[in-house]
Amino acid sequence: MNPQTYIPGTCNIGPKEREKRQRMGLAGLMLTCGWTFLGYVWAFPLFLKMLVFIPAFISALGFIQYNSNFCVWYGFREQQNTTDNVLAVKVLDPKANEADRSKSAGLTLIALIIAFVYSLLVILLF
Repeated sequence: MNPQTYIPGTCNIGPKEREKRQRMGLAGLMLTCGWTFLGYVWAFPLFLKMLVFIPAFISALGFIQYNSNFCVWYGFREQQNTTDNVLAVKVLDPKANEADRSKSAGLTLIALIIAFVYSLLVILLF
């Protein structure tokens, strides 16, 4: 698969957009690890431990988008950016939009599950 080509429901971002998603995943991972560490060291109360869900979700979503060549936000907004353009391009095909929305929903659900499981482990173990 050529990462420069838009394929409905499969690929809607190019190399530059993928790099942004990778940075998003790394930033979320650093925040997740930091919050988990602080929660362990300072014995956070339950409601503060639950906040680890937010950076865990950001991290999971970033890495999932990076690995799948697919931006969830673009999929829901009916857009794609597989070139080096600064702005995303509107997708006009209704079938392509449906495929993109379906893929976006699936990737979001996977990221939510990963973040939920991680958060649950943090709450139970620390």
